[in-house]
Amino acid sequence: MSTEKNFEWAFAKHPAPNADVDEQVFSLREIEYPTAPSEGQVLLRATYISVDPYMRIRMNDGGDSYFQPFEVNKAFNGGVTAEVVASNAPEYQPGDKVIGFLSWKKFQLVSLNEHKELLKLPNDITSSYFLGSLGMPALSAYFPLTEYAQLTPESTVFVSGASGAVGLSVGQLSKVFGVKKIVGSASSAEKLKLAKEVGRYDDAINYRTEDLDKALSQQFPDGIDVYWDNVGGSTLETVLKHMRNKGRIICCGAISQYNPSGEYGVKNLFLIVSKRLSLHGFIVSDWADRYPEANKKLVQWYYDGKIVPHETVLEGFESVPKAFLGLFKGDNQGKMIIKV
Repeated sequence: MSTEKNFEWAFAKHPAPNADVDEQVFSLREIEYPTAPSEGQVLLRATYISVDPYMRIRMNDGGDSYFQPFEVNKAFNGGVTAEVVASNAPEYQPGDKVIGFLSWKKFQLVSLNEHKELLKLPNDITSSYFLGSLGMPALSAYFPLTEYAQLTPESTVFVSGASGAVGLSVGQLSKVFGVKKIVGSASSAEKLKLAKEVGRYDDAINYRTEDLDKALSQQFPDGIDVYWDNVGGSTLETVLKHMRNKGRIICCGAISQYNPSGEYGVKNLFLIVSKRLSLHGFIVSDWADRYPEANKKLVQWYYDGKIVPHETVLEGFESVPKAFLGLFKGDNQGKMIIKV
């Protein structure tokens, strides 16, 4: 029997109606250390935990959610990397690095029949990269860009939230695909530099200090072919005015709208009609059966230096609430990760 203590982060309660999420929704609890694995089970020790904006929607009480909501008094779950501590399954050995959709626990038993998505990771790549630049955010960029964006060497692209995990991937992959020009927006000089140096953006706009409407006129005098929307709200309203006829808008997220204090009604949606725009909403799991195909390409581009991971890493299991709340304050550059 191990003498190590085990802990989990549980969902304590739904946020109050019309209130932003705060630390009160998180509960750190000591739990029993798992027993030895039975046949077909592995004992895992968490190494990195991913927090993502979509998790805010999973906290709502009775609201619309495109993903299974969190259950009160149950452990949070999401993308987690782990190390195999003990195994009763021939395909996994102690020391193997894995990734899966797992509970936020330091130690947990996993049945392979219930977690068929559990994937063994290579030893020569930092595990956390598979939660970001080689994982869900990168897959979220890869599939819509190849399926909906209709990119050509003449395409002009604008991306909101350019310094976030998905935004950096969109920039890097758009350059892999050879677009004419890509510009992003972010909230600080440091993040603009990150978008250009890591995300490979041609230029970037500080939406807090610049007039976005004027900046887009200067950057795209002939209009925007593809808008990748990570934020929604007033930014979407402004960009609609600058879209070219028959342009494509990839609706990835609306982080400005997830908390009630940010809700905003877009007032010029008729431009979708008059400009014959195409809006494509998506959930990355729509392409779950093609993850291996895309992941193989992403890993190769990483080895080739075309994908450069960038993370904001908070140390310690106790940092989960700070990391999650930081997503909505703009604290992260690239992928927000907790190193357990």
